[in-house]
This record gives sequence, C-alpha cells and structure tokens, in this order.
Amino acid sequence: MSRPPSKRRRFHTQPSTDDTSSTAHIFAPASTSHSTSIPHPTSYEITLNHNSELKRSLLPPSFSPSPKESEEYGTRLVTWTSECGTQSITTDRYDAVHLLSHIPTKPCPTDDDADAAGWSGLDSDTEDLFYMTSLEAATFAHQKAKTTLDAQRSVRLATLPSPSPPPPPSTKVAAVLSKAQFDLMQRTARAVASSSNASLLELKILANHGADARFAFLRNDAGMQPKWSAVWEALKTSKGEMGYDAALNMCDDRGVKPSSSAGGALVAYDDSDSDSQSDPQPEPKAASTESPPTTAATQPPTTPDDASLKKKQKQAERLARAKQWLLTRASHSTSPPTP
Repeated sequence: MSRPPSKRRRFHTQPSTDDTSSTAHIFAPASTSHSTSIPHPTSYEITLNHNSELKRSLLPPSFSPSPKESEEYGTRLVTWTSECGTQSITTDRYDAVHLLSHIPTKPCPTDDDADAAGWSGLDSDTEDLFYMTSLEAATFAHQKAKTTLDAQRSVRLATLPSPSPPPPPSTKVAAVLSKAQFDLMQRTARAVASSSNASLLELKILANHGADARFAFLRNDAGMQPKWSAVWEALKTSKGEMGYDAALNMCDDRGVKPSSSAGGALVAYDDSDSDSQSDPQPEPKAASTESPPTTAATQPPTTPDDASLKKKQKQAERLARAKQWLLTRASHSTSPPTP
C-alpha cells in the first residue's frame, strides 16, 4: 500500500531530488518519493492526535453513510508513518498548514535571554501585586485609579482659564444724616414710645419696611450708617424729643465737646443769676429752652456696648460734674459775707 501524497515538507533532512517546483508536492501523485526521517507533528497535529473528540468528529459516522460521504470522510484524515513503522501521525488533509513550503524554525533560547528575564521588563506595580492577596490587590487598584483621576482633574483645572480678578472692595462711607431722615426717625421713635408694646411695633415696622434703606437704622448693623443706630437709641430713650443738631453731633466722630456743654451750663447760670438783678432777656430764655434736648441727648443709652454710647456716658458724667461745680459756686455766692 502506497503512502498518500505529500502535502508539505515536514522532515528535517536534505531537500528532495524532485525537479518540480516548490508547490508541486501539494498535488503530487502517490508515487512521489518521500523522506525517510522521523516526522515531527505541528501543534494542530498534536491536538488532533491527543483530542479524541476532535478526531472522532473527523471520522465517518457509525451509521451507514452514502458512498460520497464515506469517500469524503475517508480522505479527510491521513496517517503518516515513519520508515521503521514505530511512529505515526494522523493529520488533516485540509489543514492550511500544508500550504507552507517549510516549517519556520524557532530559535533556541540563549543565556542572554535568561539573564534578561525578571521584574525589570514588567510594570512597576506587577511585583507588588504578585505578593498581595486578592483583596489587597483590589484595594491597591482602586487607590491607583483614584489617584490617577485626581491627577487628571488637577491637570484639567490647571488648564482652565483663570477667573477674572474680584473687584476691589468698596470702601463704606458713612452717609450724612439728612433732615428728612432725622424727621422719619423722630416720628418712628414717637410712635414706638406711644405704643403699649414698643418691641412688637418695632419688629412690625422692620418686617414691613426692612427692604427700604431709610429704615436701616432699625437693624443692629445699620448697613452703611453705623452711627444711625446710636441716634435711634437716643431717640427711643428721649421718646423722640431730641434736636437735629444733637443728632448731628452724635454722628460726628468727635462727638459733643465737653467745653460746649459746660459753656451752655455756665450761660444758663449767668442768665439765672442776672434774673435776680434785672428783667429776663429773650436770649437767655432761648438758651434755656435749647438746653433740655442737649441734656436728653447726652443721657446714657440702654445699650453701652457701642463705642458711641460709651462716649455719651462720659459726656453725661462730665456734664454732671459741671453742674455740681455750678451748684457749689452758686452756694458760695449766695452765702452772706462774714463781718
């Protein structure tokens, strides 16, 4: 029985003495000369010879097939046997590897390749992951991904255009207390003083007119007019009986000068002293009528936390000392002279 036709040169020997072309062995007849070396199977042939299911699928079925199927299945598998008859290989006739003229040889590993093998050719984290458990490796991968995302986010934020610089803070300038504003504060103070529940009425006014800048004195901060709160407290204390000039003096940083208060008291004393000698004049009366609002304005307010309220307390103390001095002087002047 002759061997099937040769499909490729799978023997590591000298080339055949055929004069045909390099592809003639694919369609060569059965009388073509063959090599006498030991056949070396390829990877597909090794799988075919050791995988019984694959080999059984290529054999003709057990039932009686048609003559055409028997011929097809009979010529599908080809058995190659060595010259000594001790080794045989079953191969697939329709395997594409038979189209190759020769089998590419794999180079033998050298000592240099063995020395180059190690952790240096791998990723920097591969060695660490090799000694970790599955839970530790998952945690490590999660932290690494989180760090990568944070770094990418930082890069994106750095590439964004810088926002426009904020506008310079506007310097708050205290507005001058106008006459119309003072009249509004005075009317409000009188309405609050005449109410049975002053705190509730003040809260209602603030709730209804809080958005109006004219009623900013009802708030604690007073917005752009920090001195208006002190004027408002003084108006509530005096029940609206405070003059506009006294309010302007409170809004002034210098406050009411002690000398002017003492001078007013001295003028009142001189006028009262002159009343005993001559008829009263209209000018001293005007001075005496203007002095009570000044005295009411200099009364200490109920909330001494503010610096302006402390100033008013000091002014009231100075005025009290001036009055005490005037009373002492008056007592000495009215006493009869000693003989």
